[in-house]
Amino acid sequence: MNNTETLSVDRDTNKLYNKILVAVDYQDVTPEVLNTAILLAKTYASELRIIYSLSKPLTPYTETFIYGNLIGYGGGYPPDMIALEQQITEEMQAELQAWLNGLVDRAKEDNITARADYYIGDPGQKICQVAQQEGIDLIIVGRHGRSGLSELILGSVSNYVVHHAPCSVLVVHITH
Repeated sequence: MNNTETLSVDRDTNKLYNKILVAVDYQDVTPEVLNTAILLAKTYASELRIIYSLSKPLTPYTETFIYGNLIGYGGGYPPDMIALEQQITEEMQAELQAWLNGLVDRAKEDNITARADYYIGDPGQKICQVAQQEGIDLIIVGRHGRSGLSELILGSVSNYVVHHAPCSVLVVHITH
């Protein structure tokens, strides 16, 4: 007697995961999280939503270096310094968007419908917020394996998402 049950999903009408959201980390060059998301999106013929969340707005952090000597004197910022900061910020945004577009292209190589965006704000909260707003069925996040004091100080995006997500969450352990 065989007690094994098989999950059967009709891809056209009742997919298990219609929309998958994968949270990626710009600083992390390991491909496990994205590869897992692409594999599942391909398996379930799902749409793939790729997001990156920055805790703070993109800035070149030039205020300390360029403006440092001016702040103490109460002077205004020279227009060329403001223009330089704006130019650097725009270049950083373009670089980030190009990276995200590359991830979308990677997914499209496997015939997956995908799009990517970045957000400003607490990563865990933004991931859950986007999932709620877009009716995501599965969130995929990575976990670096921090514990103890390191996790307490740095926080854990994956832990926050697991406890606050409006849908199922798959945590991929990132090995270095």
